[in-house]
Amino acid sequence: MKINCLVSEDYTSKANEWFKRGKEEKDIFVKFILYYISFEVLIKLKNLDKYSLNNSIKDNLFKKIDQNIIENLKKILDTEPLMNMQNNSKPSVKLDNIQDFKNILKFINYGRNNLFHGDKGLEIERDRMIVKFGCQILEKLIESIQLYV
Repeated sequence: MKINCLVSEDYTSKANEWFKRGKEEKDIFVKFILYYISFEVLIKLKNLDKYSLNNSIKDNLFKKIDQNIIENLKKILDTEPLMNMQNNSKPSVKLDNIQDFKNILKFINYGRNNLFHGDKGLEIERDRMIVKFGCQILEKLIESIQLYV
């Protein structure tokens, strides 16, 4: 289904508004939610699969993001992989390496599922860490998707 140009511009504008609002937000949980809304709008608008996106977006993400973020996330997930609390029959997420784009995207999605389905706590340190890493990745991921034409 092709989206007409005016609708596309409207959705792009909405995605950008959510993203801008997220960048201004101080609460890490609210920031994650705002970023995730922007992410969802953009992937639907550009007809992308949220578990693979494409190589152009992947390449842009790895150029933009501080590799220390991914390295630190990998260390944490090596010790305790992230479970999908919405569907715990799915395998837990950990990163095979710091270029493991597929599992980085799964980490974002599992974090979203766990937060949106009530399995995250505001004062639980691991939950704050998951959402913090999610925000750092989503920010650069959204910027990379915005560059994708």
